[in-house]
Amino acid sequence: MLNDAELRRGDVSMEIISLHMHRQYSQSDMIRKVFQTIFHMVNNGLQVFAVGVIQSDSTVHGGTGWAVELGKFFNRDVHVFDTGKNKWFSWRQAAWIEEVPMISEKDILRHRNA
Repeated sequence: MLNDAELRRGDVSMEIISLHMHRQYSQSDMIRKVFQTIFHMVNNGLQVFAVGVIQSDSTVHGGTGWAVELGKFFNRDVHVFDTGKNKWFSWRQAAWIEEVPMISEKDILRHRNA
């Protein structure tokens, strides 16, 4: 569980998210908390695995899209199962390539506490 102070560390302007994702998001507190929570998941992970549809602008449709964008920004290994194409893709050198991902980090807590 994240407290209010922790959630605020993941706060990003809804305008910035909307511009970056090329779509509009509501200003509701609920969607803001979702985006703040996604920040912590990506920030504390070493790999990102998402399910969605890769759009022509290289963003991913749906709620996982922000996790994918943060993963790119934080230079994480990012992988998306594109449900429209029924295939896995990985973000490599600023482009999506078809690739079956491999989980390379099995115990994130061990890395964080080492």
